Amino acid sequence: MSASPDSAPEGLAALLGYEWDGRAASSLSYGVVLVTRRRARLFADEKTADRIGVLLQEAATACGCRLTSCDVKPTSVRLEVEAPPTMSPHVVVTRLRRDAAGALIEEDEAIRRRVAVFTRRYLVTTGPVPDADWRAFIGGMADA
Repeated sequence: MSASPDSAPEGLAALLGYEWDGRAASSLSYGVVLVTRRRARLFADEKTADRIGVLLQEAATACGCRLTSCDVKPTSVRLEVEAPPTMSPHVVVTRLRRDAAGALIEEDEAIRRRVAVFTRRYLVTTGPVPDADWRAFIGGMADA
């Protein structure tokens, strides 16, 4: 019994590690760095750091993405995100940042008083963000 023409691309895409949406095989992975506003040490305590990680995971799932890595530091977050081909990197970052920060602001009175969690500026690459690039980006951020 041979595979039908419609199922052959799906099987091949899965075998090669790609996602299949019925029209295209894709594997888009973005590295993202988000920095806290004015480089405030918002994630210095373990509880808040863990919570922003969970909220980013929930935001990724809600917008059809998959968070494969989340490294939270006191003033920044480095992510690796797999996204569908129909979402631009800007849309991916905006949805993650907005949804996770919004939920954190609702939950935490001290953060709510700060007005914003992350700056509007971000770093996005088509792969993992190297440590040197992460440090350089954070170091080069003016108070925003």
